[in-house]
Amino acid sequence: MSSSLRLRLGQVSLALLTLAAFIFGILNFAQRSSFVTPEDGVSWEDSSGGVRAFLVAAGSPADTAGIKTGDIVKVIK
Repeated sequence: MSSSLRLRLGQVSLALLTLAAFIFGILNFAQRSSFVTPEDGVSWEDSSGGVRAFLVAAGSPADTAGIKTGDIVKVIK
């Protein structure tokens, strides 16, 4: 294989790999922008007794489950 052919093959390979990386980047961005992070409706903070709910959104799944502001998580089953 001549050196010019080897050089051309390397350039084409690099171009294809760059194009593939660009396409995968676009697909990743599209997937991230359409994904909705699950939300329980509570803002949690660390405390000496465990994890404490310092804000519970009205009508949220946590509110429906009966979690109140100031509740501390002791155990997760």
